[in-house]
Amino acid sequence: MGENVWAQSFSLTISPPLTEITSKPGQTISQVYKISNLTDPQTIKPRLLRIKEVDELGNIKPEDESSPSPWINFSFEEGVGQGFFLGQSESREIKLNINIKGSTPEGDYYYTLLLESLLSPQTVKKEGQVRIQSGIGTIILITVSKTGQPVKEARVETFRLPFCIFSSCFNLPVNLIDSGNLTVILKVQNLGAAFFKPIGEIIIRSPLGLETKYPFLPENVLAKTTRIIATGKGGNGQSLTIPGFFLGPYRLIASFSLSEDGPTVLATTYFFALPFKIILAVLIILPLWYFVNRRK
Repeated sequence: MGENVWAQSFSLTISPPLTEITSKPGQTISQVYKISNLTDPQTIKPRLLRIKEVDELGNIKPEDESSPSPWINFSFEEGVGQGFFLGQSESREIKLNINIKGSTPEGDYYYTLLLESLLSPQTVKKEGQVRIQSGIGTIILITVSKTGQPVKEARVETFRLPFCIFSSCFNLPVNLIDSGNLTVILKVQNLGAAFFKPIGEIIIRSPLGLETKYPFLPENVLAKTTRIIATGKGGNGQSLTIPGFFLGPYRLIASFSLSEDGPTVLATTYFFALPFKIILAVLIILPLWYFVNRRK
């Protein structure tokens, strides 16, 4: 006999979606979250999970199970930690208290607050029924610093054009690319112990000296990680993708700082654009045209 499968429709929102905290050891911070249920009645249970992995696109992977931290204690107001009920189209605010012990080492601590949907108390349990559990999370980034001004350090790990021609084979100082679309990849490595949000832009300088600027999106680079910097004009792991027709020598500049008043980090590369596809087509067509007309 088959099992009955039951699933509530699930649509929760949580605000804010990201919490950034810089604190000294021995302090307690309170953060209020607003949770809204847009569909079926839900019983919501919160869990705090450490973030154990972050990829180059900024995607996080939390731990599978909750594990207590020796340095930071999390607690909810009464009636929240064990789960709470939200009716359809209902909203609720919950307060999370974050206690950073006085002995906490300086550095960064990353967590996700996961809200899991449990079986609604209004649902009648049936024998053989399978419950499908859903969830939504918000990220908590904590920097612990005795001075409140952690040391931030970064370097440009990669600044290149992935579809260049010949430069990788002949080690040329200038990238040779086709005159079609321009694609750029910029990777920034965080060498420090605190996350930062790089403030900057990618600049394209044309043969006539004209500059086009593409500002970075406001995204964090976590400590000891490398991230592909996005501008909003890229995708699929690319920082910048510009359609068009480029011809001649160009200069690419990446310029950014780690804070409003921080030092500037610069990286520069060059490329020379030629219509290689058109040239190749002409080289193929001309001999064929000559051969055909010679036979007439």
